[in-house]
Amino acid sequence: MRHWRFMDYHDPDGENLIRKWYEAQVPAVRAAVMWAIKEVEVTEDLEASETFNRLKRKHIGLFSLRVSAPLGTRKRQFRPVGFWSLTSGDLILVGGCEKSGRVTIPPGAYENVLDIQLRYYLDGVGTIYDHFF
Repeated sequence: MRHWRFMDYHDPDGENLIRKWYEAQVPAVRAAVMWAIKEVEVTEDLEASETFNRLKRKHIGLFSLRVSAPLGTRKRQFRPVGFWSLTSGDLILVGGCEKSGRVTIPPGAYENVLDIQLRYYLDGVGTIYDHFF
């Protein structure tokens, strides 16, 4: 049974930002992202999930999905990032990044999502649609 519904943020030009990031990834990363989304959708208690990460401190209000994918000789870490919807049970995906320690590639990925969240809720910039890859 699905407990959570993922939605996608589209910028004012209609571009689906998470889909753009997703399609730029290699197949191993795309498969890991899809698996993480499917896993979180059916997880009743997100706090008990190892995949779902509620961000804190300066990124409060955001979440990321912990995704690992074997690339070359090592596993690399990726983070689809989004924010909570005001509608109960909806999680809005915005973008993604690669994560190495405290560094994100691209730099400022979380801050970018915070800016998008603020503009969406305060100014109505962008639109939200059902998630689709």
